Parts: sequence; C-alpha cells; structure tokens
Amino acid sequence: MEPDPKKDAELIALFKLIPCLKELTPGKATEVKALGKGLEQALLSRQNTFTVDCNLAGNNVLYVGVYGPEIPCDEVVIKHQGDKRYSVSYVVHQKGEYIIFVKWGDDHIPGSPYRVVA
Repeated sequence: MEPDPKKDAELIALFKLIPCLKELTPGKATEVKALGKGLEQALLSRQNTFTVDCNLAGNNVLYVGVYGPEIPCDEVVIKHQGDKRYSVSYVVHQKGEYIIFVKWGDDHIPGSPYRVVA
C-alpha cells in the first residue's frame, strides 16, 4: 500500500488537536521488522515465539493474530520490551496450516501474513 500524503496530513492535524499527542506522527508499517522461529514453523502444544521491531516505524498500535485450521489459537501474548520492540508468543494445539498476521495500525508489515505449519 502506497503512502497517502493527504491521509497522513489529516492524521497529523487530528493528533495536534489532542494535547498529549502533539509529538506523534503516523506510523509506517513498511519500517517494521519481524523475525524468529515462530514465523517459520509452529510446534504443537509448545510456546512459539518471534520478535517485532517497530523502532523505526513511528507511532501506532501493534496487532498480531494467529488463525488455525479449525480452532483458534489458544493464546497470543505481546510483550513490550522497550524502544518499540516486542516479543510475541503463541501456542497451537492442532496440526495444520496457520496464518499469522502482524499489523502496525491498519497495515500489514512486510511479509505479513505469514504461513506456518504445525
């Protein structure tokens, strides 16, 4: 998705209306990096992990979801490690293909959605 200067300008104008958000600028999902074994394969009934580095991506909200073949992922945990770096863990209990999406605000980061097999 290409940056939309008009949309960005509108968001910045809205941020300036809220005193505590004056220094915020919209985030850029293209600058987010994710890596780790949990994005390559999923181990059954074990904690699978990966990291997400949003340090260069501006300000936004990190969203992570894990969708499985029949039943949803038991639990997805996102922990902020400081400096807009996060650790993500999840547990799956069924064999099959899972889709992991990682979004910074409304936009997928590079590589998302990821496909892993348990």
